[in-house]
Amino acid sequence: EDMKYIYWYYGKDMEPKEELYFTSDDRYEMTNRAADENAQKELKKMHSIYDNYLEMWKNEAVIGNNYERYMVLFDRSIPWSEKENHLRKKGK
Repeated sequence: EDMKYIYWYYGKDMEPKEELYFTSDDRYEMTNRAADENAQKELKKMHSIYDNYLEMWKNEAVIGNNYERYMVLFDRSIPWSEKENHLRKKGK
């Protein structure tokens, strides 16, 4: 398709951000359409694709090397209060 979706979870005291680009019209990704009322149908579609892909990744991911934390960090439905501890490296 001609869309690109990015989810940034950021960190404490910062709201997560989304980016949505229509790459056929915006080759250099200069216009973020995530907040555009006219792009909400496409944004919802990209949410579904992202969430489904993340769920598949969670089910098929290799366990170890602290990869499990990314299953939480990349999940759009988990609040920051539950993600914060996953940023700390084990043993510290």
